[in-house]
This record gives sequence, structure tokens and C-alpha cells, in this order.
Amino acid sequence: MKDAKRHISDDELDQLFRDAHAVEGSEPLFVPEFWSEMEAMLPTETKKRILLPWISLAATLALGLFLIYYPSNHSVITELAHQSTNDSVSNKNADTRIKEQQQLVSVVENTVKEETITTIKTKVQKIQVAPNLKKETNLALQDELVKTDSPDSNTEGLATDSIQLKEQVSNLEDLSFSKLDFIELKGNTDGIVIPEERLKKELPSLNNWYVELGPTLGQSPYLSNDTKRNLVAGAVLGAGYSVKMDQTSITFGLQARMEGFGGLNYQETNFSPGIVRSVSVKQLYSIDLPIKFGYQFGRSEIAFGVIPGIQLFMHGKEQITENQVVTRTASYTGKVQHSSTMSMEFGFQYYYRFAPTYSIGAKINADVLRPFHTDYYLGKAAGFPLNGQIVLRKTFGK
Repeated sequence: MKDAKRHISDDELDQLFRDAHAVEGSEPLFVPEFWSEMEAMLPTETKKRILLPWISLAATLALGLFLIYYPSNHSVITELAHQSTNDSVSNKNADTRIKEQQQLVSVVENTVKEETITTIKTKVQKIQVAPNLKKETNLALQDELVKTDSPDSNTEGLATDSIQLKEQVSNLEDLSFSKLDFIELKGNTDGIVIPEERLKKELPSLNNWYVELGPTLGQSPYLSNDTKRNLVAGAVLGAGYSVKMDQTSITFGLQARMEGFGGLNYQETNFSPGIVRSVSVKQLYSIDLPIKFGYQFGRSEIAFGVIPGIQLFMHGKEQITENQVVTRTASYTGKVQHSSTMSMEFGFQYYYRFAPTYSIGAKINADVLRPFHTDYYLGKAAGFPLNGQIVLRKTFGK
């Protein structure tokens, strides 16, 4: 008992394990299970391999994300790199082309007295004007073509051709380039170069923000007491973000809508006997969350839109009658009553880009949820009322 608290060293413990195994021909000091039981009592080493499956899973997810992201952006990066290389090479050759054009003009001036009008016209037609030349250089070139020392008929012919060439240069400067627009000129087009700065301004970016504003005109969800359908006029103001993938795009937005109603009324008779409260709705204010799936070709885009929304509040005229006598008339502004506040519209849209960052769009939507279809609202319910919108959109590159 006096050794009960004595510390056993590692050497003594090893000797104890060795004694546990009997030498050949002798009886073991301990039963065979003692060795396995003692080993089980020893602290086990932490298995570092337990992290291997998690590391493999993380690497697999990272590889999957890379494979998904890389193909959609590789073509864009390659295209931009190729475009940048071509632009730099073209800009280096711009000075050479200017000198060649000036030399050709000098040749025309020196031979104007010896050649016929037909020969002069042929030489003028061979002069190429590159859109990337500065405006001052173009004007200087045109002035050189007009200048001459001889007042004969050949000079007049050259001046006439120079004026025509000047008009062609002005037309080239007014051209607007887009991703799918190409310049078609007769003859050799090697001198045509589109500057990189101009391309950045003219070509729309892949992803962009936008704001749009426009009027709306539609049909009321209810027919009037005279069974006529009333028109609903209003306006929308919205903004959102568009993601483009090749020629397709998906757009998420947020827009505020105001609709002016005519002939939309509801009544409440659940008060004291003989008391009736009626409200004539004039304006309805709501928030929409439009989602658009589009396809682009050239400057145009066609799209299918899904427009869920929430009707926030209405404004109109309130009237209370008691025993068929009007006792109160006042303006009313409050939340939408006796109807679901959720709305849903499906529709088709068309946009045309008339400038690098401006588009005009036309939309036609059908109201498929019909939130005002309750017994409180007067008149005959109309199925799937339509509405149209004309909007002006401004985009901002990412």
C-alpha cells in the first residue's frame, strides 16, 4: 500500500508488458487479453486523415465553380484581348496611312495640268479616309484637295470631287457603331479602323444598371354600371440590374406604379341599419418586382416579363349616407380594402436601342391575379384586363 501512489516510469511499464508474455515453456504471468486491454487504455493518436474528405470536397466545389464560371467569361476576355491587340496595331499604322494619303494628294496636285478629268476622278476615288483620323487631319486633307494653282476645267473637276469626298467624310464621322453593325464601303476597306475609346462608348457592357420611366394605359378590372369598360391611365418609374449571357439576358427590377381609375367603386353596408359607406377609387399606388427574360438581336430585344407586385394604398372620394341621405363627403387615402394586395402580371416586351445607352420599349401585360374581384366592388368583373406601357430606358455600364 505504501507504493500505491508511486509513479510508474515508462521503462517499468514496458518491462511489465514484456513479463506479460511468458517465455517459451513457462506459464504466462498474465492472461493474453491483458496486452490488448492495456493497449486500449493508452491514448490514441489523433487521426489527421479525418480532414482529407473535407479537403477533397472543398477542392471539388472550387473546381466546379471554376468550370461553370470560366466558359462564360473566357470568350469575352479573349475577344477583348484580341480587340485590344488589333486596335494597338491599327493605331501604330495610322500615321503611315496619313502620310500615304498626303503623298497621294501631292501626286494629284502635281499632275493636275497634264491629266484628264477622268484620270483625276479615278485618283480621287482611290483615296481612303479612315474614321479614326482626327477631325483636324480630315479637314486638312480636304483643304489640300481643294487647293490648286490652275484655274482650268481640270481644277474645277477636282474641286467638285473634293466637295463630294468632304460630304462622305462628314457622313463617316456621324456613324454610330454597335456590336452587330458593320460598315460597308465600295472598294478596299483596309484603312477603316474603329478607335478603342469609341468602341467603349458605343458598345453596351455585358452587365449594367438601368432606370426607366414612362406612361401606362390599360383596362379597369371592373365594368361600370353601364357595362362599359373604363380606361386606366398612369405612370411607372423603375430601376434594376441586367445580366447578359451572349445574346440572352435576365433582368431584375423594382418599379413604382401609379394608376388613375375611373368607375372603380366599393360599398360597405355592415354598419348600423340604413348606413352605407362608399368609396370611389381615383388613384392606386403599388410596388412591382419585374423579372424579364430577353433575347437580343442587333439593336433590338424581345422579352417575356413576369411582374409580381404589392398594392400599397389608394386615394379617392368617400361618401356616407344614412337612410339614403348623404351625411358626409370627404377625400379618402388609405390602404387597399376588401381585396388581396398581391398582384401578378404576365406580358411581352420589345426594346430598341437608338443610342449606346438609351432604349425605348413597349410592353403589353395581362393581369392574371385580379385582386379586386370581391363582392364589395360594384359592377361586373372583367377577366384578364390588359395594360400597355411605353418607357424610355437609360443604362449605366458596370
